Formats: sequence, C-alpha cells, structure tokens
Amino acid sequence: MGAGLRPPPSGNCTPSSLEAEGRVEGAEVGAGLSAARLDDVAGTAQRACRRNSAAADALVDEYALIRELLSARLAAGLTQEAVARSMGATKSVVSRLEATGKHSPSLRTLKRYVSVVGCHLEIRLVPNASRPTEASGR
Repeated sequence: MGAGLRPPPSGNCTPSSLEAEGRVEGAEVGAGLSAARLDDVAGTAQRACRRNSAAADALVDEYALIRELLSARLAAGLTQEAVARSMGATKSVVSRLEATGKHSPSLRTLKRYVSVVGCHLEIRLVPNASRPTEASGR
C-alpha cells in the first residue's frame, strides 16, 4: 500500500510518541477507544502473520494505516462523531475508515479525515527489492 500519515510540523501522529507523551497510556480516549485497543490492532496483524504469511502480508499495510488513523484522531483529542461532523460525513463513515474489512476509502475521503485530525496524507511507491526495475535495463 505504501500509504502513511505524516504529522504536520507542529504535531506528532505516531503511536509511540503519543505513548511517550502519556496521551494514550491505558486511558479511555475518544469514543471508548483505549491504548489497549490500538495495541490490539497491531497484535492482530502480528498473529495473522504467524498463521498465514501470504494473506497476512496483504493485511499488514491495512492494519498499519488503521493504527495511524486511530492514533492521529486520539492525538487530536477528537471522537469519531467530531471527525465526522468536520468532514461533513456520518459517524459510520469514520467507523468504516478505522476498521478492517472490504471498505476501500477514496483518496478524497482519506484526505478529508487526515486534514480534520491535523495531519496530511503522504503516499509513496516503494520498489520491491527482489524485482529489477525498468530503469536498470533488466
């Protein structure tokens, strides 16, 4: 997937920085979401990797993006309802963004979400290490 959230110069949207700042340390935040829930998201991906490497590889980026979305919302101190209002959307739209499944949000929707939580969206293409590139002439 290669998508990631990058914090604006004035803030930090990473889970580890939130924990270091004591902003999510075991406390219920937002709409009943806790730091333990964020860890569950990461743990689910790790367990899936151990069970089925090929299928899990496809989920790792999805879970990482979800963790970043949740962390950014928590850092902004917003509930799903507040984000939805600011986006001009419903809570169910935000809930689907922050959940795994078949939902594939548009770039427009992701940009609106990250803007509300004080971040910007950065998408990169990263070449596979095992595949030669056209530029290398192979």
